Amino acid sequence: MTKEMPQVQRYFGSETEYSFTRKKTDQSSINYIPVFPGVPQRATFLGNGGRLYLDMGLVEYATPECATLDQLVTHELAGEALVAYSASKIPQIGSLFKRAASPNGRLTYGSHENYSTSVNVTTHEEAVRTFEIDVLAAHFATRTIYTGAGIQLGENDYKLSQKMQGITKVVGNGNTSHKALVNTRQEHWNGTAKEKRLHVVCGDANLSPWAIKLKFGTTSLVLRLLESNIKLKIALDRPLYSAWDVADGVEGLSATLPLVGGKNTTAIEMQRYLLEKCKELSGVFEFSKDEMDTLGEWDRVLNALSRFSEYGTEDPVLYQIDWFVRMKTNERIRQRHPELTPSEMGNLDLRFDLIPGGVGVSLRKEGRIYSGHCPSEKKIKSAINRPPSGRAVLRGKAIRLGKLNLNRVNWDSLETDRAEISMPLIGDYSKPAVDEALKLLFG
Repeated sequence: MTKEMPQVQRYFGSETEYSFTRKKTDQSSINYIPVFPGVPQRATFLGNGGRLYLDMGLVEYATPECATLDQLVTHELAGEALVAYSASKIPQIGSLFKRAASPNGRLTYGSHENYSTSVNVTTHEEAVRTFEIDVLAAHFATRTIYTGAGIQLGENDYKLSQKMQGITKVVGNGNTSHKALVNTRQEHWNGTAKEKRLHVVCGDANLSPWAIKLKFGTTSLVLRLLESNIKLKIALDRPLYSAWDVADGVEGLSATLPLVGGKNTTAIEMQRYLLEKCKELSGVFEFSKDEMDTLGEWDRVLNALSRFSEYGTEDPVLYQIDWFVRMKTNERIRQRHPELTPSEMGNLDLRFDLIPGGVGVSLRKEGRIYSGHCPSEKKIKSAINRPPSGRAVLRGKAIRLGKLNLNRVNWDSLETDRAEISMPLIGDYSKPAVDEALKLLFG
């Protein structure tokens, strides 16, 4: 049977809130963020098509829209560099962290994912909406086993996820309070009603490029199942409680999760079920290289987690998972310094997430771990100033040319005194088309 071509081009974007400590000598308010040298800016948008801004007292970076997972990873790491530079130039900021929770875990920060999709979790068709929410909730509740960042809350209280204990609902549209497993704040990301933005708020901030890529890659494939009207036969009976159980510690890998209908599963088994359904879909539709690579890595990590959960076997791929690396780092620290108090261990755990000189970033730079899918420093530096592809190219060039003549910049539109143009997510952004748009804007 001839495979069909992909149905849609997926676009990805991440938004990361960076928390920080304040210097005791300077408690004044922060109202300006310095931009990396050579990076043009208009309002909060940058010449690379991304956005750098203050959000409720935190420094936030949103990547431009990316058409591939490698682009997304590169631009998220470029965001780390942009925010680190900016923080170093703000007198009030002491230490900077890429972390989804405060030291005690009581406050959570934004680490959001965005996906272009035709899936509509706010549809008025109740049966369709319920099914889509069930599938997404099952995925988000259990993907923590390879996407969780980990957090040490007490001497014997290690959790796989920083964010999940702060998720309080299965469905909702809140971003700052009452966060939900499945967020229903869907907006038109394409300038039309067809392509929407699925906004995900329940995930952690990852330092591992591999984890970033797999987090977005697997979620994109689950969306493919929904877009293709593939019917899944199992659903979690209590997805929120299951999400908490999975994230509660290493024992969450084998925790019993009740299914609708009375049977049980585990996080590994649920992820395996979703993976097998996606494999079946790849036999019908033509999958992209990103999607095929994701299937392979998804399979590999689930096999490794199964062996670790059952036999304690430490497969090398586990050293690409943030929570696992943090756990092993904390174990080594305890072995060398058994005299450390829980408070001191908590402070060391916090240092894991320091940007740019923390333990996690240092291990990544050394290449001993976190080596999977890590872009080169050259690519990261290029992404600081250059858009990836698509409409971000037009936005970035307009910012470079616009100076004071560019009145308004948004994700989907640009405005000057001469003209206002809309930028659909999926459109013609070839060089001739971009040049024509710039001519219309600036003459």
